[in-house]
Amino acid sequence: MTVDPGRSDLPRRPGVMDPAANGAARRRSPQPEAGLSLDQLDADQRRALDNLCEMAREIGGVAAALLWSADSHSQPMLLASAGPIDRVESAIARLGTPGSTRPDSFPLTEPGASEPSAHLTLLPDKAAAEGPIRLSPEQDTLLRRLLLQLERELGQAKPARREAVPGTGEDPGPVVAQSVPGRWYERQQLIDLLEQLLLQRGGVSFTLLRLELRELPEITLALGQAMSEQVIKLAAERLLNSLPGSARACQYGESELLVLLPGRSEREPLTQLGSQLTALFDEAMQFEGRLIGTTAAIGIAPCTGDYDSSDTLLADAAIALQEARRSNTRGSHFRFVDRGEVLRKKGEYDLETSLRKTLQHSGFLPFFQPIINLRTGRVVGFECLVRWRDENNQLRTPGAFLATAGRIGLTGEMDLQVIEKAIQATHHFACGSVKERLLLSVNLSGDLLTTPRLRQRLLDLLNTTPLHPHWILQVELIEDNFKQLEEDFEEFMHHLKQLGVKIAIDDFGTGYSSLSRLHHFPFSTIKIDGSFVQRINEEERPSNRLLDAMFAIGSTMRLHATAEGVETESQRTWLIRHGFRTGQGYLFARPIPITEAVAFTRANHKRQRSFRMERDGRVFSLLVALRRRLTSLRKRFFD
Repeated sequence: MTVDPGRSDLPRRPGVMDPAANGAARRRSPQPEAGLSLDQLDADQRRALDNLCEMAREIGGVAAALLWSADSHSQPMLLASAGPIDRVESAIARLGTPGSTRPDSFPLTEPGASEPSAHLTLLPDKAAAEGPIRLSPEQDTLLRRLLLQLERELGQAKPARREAVPGTGEDPGPVVAQSVPGRWYERQQLIDLLEQLLLQRGGVSFTLLRLELRELPEITLALGQAMSEQVIKLAAERLLNSLPGSARACQYGESELLVLLPGRSEREPLTQLGSQLTALFDEAMQFEGRLIGTTAAIGIAPCTGDYDSSDTLLADAAIALQEARRSNTRGSHFRFVDRGEVLRKKGEYDLETSLRKTLQHSGFLPFFQPIINLRTGRVVGFECLVRWRDENNQLRTPGAFLATAGRIGLTGEMDLQVIEKAIQATHHFACGSVKERLLLSVNLSGDLLTTPRLRQRLLDLLNTTPLHPHWILQVELIEDNFKQLEEDFEEFMHHLKQLGVKIAIDDFGTGYSSLSRLHHFPFSTIKIDGSFVQRINEEERPSNRLLDAMFAIGSTMRLHATAEGVETESQRTWLIRHGFRTGQGYLFARPIPITEAVAFTRANHKRQRSFRMERDGRVFSLLVALRRRLTSLRKRFFD
């Protein structure tokens, strides 16, 4: 776009005249009420206009920008400026003599006025002073927005004036508009201003606050929508009156305010400001005879030129707001944007997307960890554990994704997918000439156990996808899940038992232990958590007595006990001596895929047969030797 005295591509519209009309506009005698004098502006308004002039200078790529009054009764009065002081002073001296220079000016006219109240003048560099100012389409769009913003600021500078929000026809609200004129924006207007700040060359420092009135939804339910709207306006008034005059705010959501603080990004003063605001909102607000209390959660996102879009900045401020919400203590709280937390959130979102895709394409894998007879070393079964091969072909263990899957409600579906694959895998063992009866133990998440629809799908799966006849199915339940079970859960447990499924308590001793539940539900096994096994014979806090007590409880209630996390021979020896028959852990094998599990079982059973044959051979030899010895003794003493 070229801004030239002879033509302009800026469309004529109310409030913005094209530059070709500037000379005529200066020569006309404006109505006295259209003019604007410097004494009508307070210090905060002057700073705000200076900031907007700086934006205009950056947008146009010019040396200076001036905002000067259009009062016909005196020389043009400078209201605000941006640029080198010598360039500004030289321009001021020439403005009263039309024709001595060719400034590109944009008259600013308030809605309803017949004449402009001010002009925005852009002064190019000296090298380009003789030519027109050329604006790109992007600069043109930003300048249009800025002119609207300047018109609004100038209109708000007149205390007796009350107008609707430009471009919307909406009244800004009786409480906020009267108390903090020019500082309460519509949502899109504030975002536009935010975009203008972000697009300035070289970057500009400012801070964005996202503030949530935490009790506002409850106020809406109890006192109605009208009262809720009045409360948020009163809160906005209180907020803006406690902030610097350059601050701008808008309502961003049903219970959320957005605040822009130009020129502020240092951590220490922002920390002080956050403390002041939390203290402010911890005080109850008095309204129509009521004392209304609403605490605030505040997310603070300083910007020092490291953002390229308002969406990213708003998202980071939302993350900080979320962290402020999570505080466990009562009252108002604020948090700063944590770059590490932002990266973690982004990674978590990417992880969620990948997990959903994997579930949709049936990509979760069953891995199998052997369950071993501790005395003989014989494989008696396998626990099925989920694994995930991500987009980079990296094998991920549950610790890397299970918490996220649980938070977004995918663990129940994941259980069903892995259980179905594990049941189908039992037939591979038969193909591998493994004929012994084995146990397949699978885990059921809290999501599945507490969702009737998923429980029924599991029962349907067990009816339609039978195990190989040489296998027995066992399901493992974590103790903590018992706290949130519904009344019909007992019926589900008995359905499992009728299908021949064994039921085990996983990680026994670490969660919500209830002896009455051991007695009430049809459990057959307790699986001792590996944390107890790891502390066997530990010097400071040995777990020996706890293990003895848990084993005694299981024996008394006729429950089989399996020790998890066995990693050393000394642990295995201790467990054998204290009555434990089965265990699993890295001492025997890590979780392995189905093909390796089949090979492991075949090799294990082959060793067991060899051991039995060797043992039987030794016993036979001893019996033969004993018989010979007895024969020799009989001949010696009786013959």
